[in-house]
Amino acid sequence: MRTMRLFIAVAALALIATACGDDDAATTTQPGSTGTTTATTAGTPTTSGSAGGGANGSVTFQISGDYETSGEFPFVPQASAFSNGGWSATFGLAGSEAILVMNTIPGTLTVSYGDTEVVISGIEGAGCSFDLDQNDSNGLVGSFACSGAGFGFISQTGAMITVDFSGEVAAHP
Repeated sequence: MRTMRLFIAVAALALIATACGDDDAATTTQPGSTGTTTATTAGTPTTSGSAGGGANGSVTFQISGDYETSGEFPFVPQASAFSNGGWSATFGLAGSEAILVMNTIPGTLTVSYGDTEVVISGIEGAGCSFDLDQNDSNGLVGSFACSGAGFGFISQTGAMITVDFSGEVAAHP
């Protein structure tokens, strides 16, 4: 039950943060109304390597399946905290409509992505794996992979989607 409440809180945070966004972010593919997919690009696409790591590191990520996007977002230390042996780490581009949030507190590992189209979350206990080489007050280094286990919702319709969601992180305050 605690994991579900945490998941809901992380998903709500991602949804609220993206609702305040501007247009920028990544190239996305979303389900079309007839079962086909329609490619859309909002603002300047961010793909691995195009956004840079930022002064405090970054996360690179890939989402594929019912929704597709990828990018590299810098770490936002002002919106992150180390507590209880792990991070609530926020990643995003200034003025972007997308955000990625990781919770690395032992026993409650989660990763969430949100933009104006979707909210996608993955939980360790629900098929996602996390490999953390560093998870202390000096920084966060590692990777995550949710193969067919990450799930989300289309923001406008509430329709559920299934995706593969993976990434690598190297961040420090």
